[in-house]
Amino acid sequence: DRWVRLKAAFVGAGFVGIVWMGARLWQPLTAEPGLPIGTGNPGLAVLPFDDFSPEGDQGYFVDGLHDEILNQLGTISGIRLISRRSLVHFGSQSLTIPAIADSLGVEYVLEGSVRSTPDSIALTVQLIDAATDEHLWSVTLPSGRTPEGLFEVHRVLAARVATALGGTLAVDRGLPEFGPPTRSLEAYNEYLRGVHQSHQFDHDNWRAAAEHFQRAVDLDPDFGRAHARLAGVLAWLNNYGGGVQGELFPRMREHAEAAMRLNPNDPFSVAAMTSVHWPIEWDWDAARRDFERALELDPNFVTALWGLAEWHGVIDGNADRGLEYLQRAEQVDPFSPQIGTIRMWVGPGPRQ
Repeated sequence: DRWVRLKAAFVGAGFVGIVWMGARLWQPLTAEPGLPIGTGNPGLAVLPFDDFSPEGDQGYFVDGLHDEILNQLGTISGIRLISRRSLVHFGSQSLTIPAIADSLGVEYVLEGSVRSTPDSIALTVQLIDAATDEHLWSVTLPSGRTPEGLFEVHRVLAARVATALGGTLAVDRGLPEFGPPTRSLEAYNEYLRGVHQSHQFDHDNWRAAAEHFQRAVDLDPDFGRAHARLAGVLAWLNNYGGGVQGELFPRMREHAEAAMRLNPNDPFSVAAMTSVHWPIEWDWDAARRDFERALELDPNFVTALWGLAEWHGVIDGNADRGLEYLQRAEQVDPFSPQIGTIRMWVGPGPRQ
């Protein structure tokens, strides 16, 4: 019992900051072709979108839109969606689509661009068969620059991808269908800026992300996803931001619980509760249930896969079960810098 709690305390102190939102020591990686294509579900990589706006100054918006579309596509069961962390370094490399697909072990690639003006956006995407480099289809989805319009773009694209790859939408699995995350364009812009800043993986950018997410929930207190992302950023800052350990616990709890109250069927809300159950309450079983529920809602939710790998391999001392989840995580996040760290932690040990 003492051994398990010591391991749990060690992992819990840094767990949410590393796993919930990403590794603190992220570095771009070089693609190394040859990752085996996963058996079963077809693999899909959605490459970072190009910014084709007139001034080329909408990077935060395009980045945030790409992130939100990944989140929408992730809820499709029957496909294996590559995590954003394993995608971002391909945006600046001159590799062919087959080479990228081979590196990631996927059969399909979705690439696209966004043209944004103050009043409208147009998302153009192409679905590509990686083996032949053939464009299976291309579509342009125009929208007003409103949360409702952008949400409709996400929904239509997810339906097209699910049909093309034989996946099943969340609503067709009996899960509740979400509406637009907020009705406030100003709050949504703050949220997208926060998403963009949180992708930079350093203290200054994560503090800036927390400020953007905080402004988003100040503008719209019912913006559940913004509460969830804020809880995750605060968890990272609690562990690595240089402050006093635990001083952010009240805010972490406040926003995680707000996210669950507002959007209990959002995997981000469920995962945010690990920032309460794990480092604050030391309720390991509740944290495990959070991750399991997040995976029910989003079968590609890599945070939950990493979390369950650690829970089973470290907290429960079940190395075999931990490695099962680690291998599943590697299938959707093959270039993650967390692989070596978690593989080091996951190992046999005395069980409670």
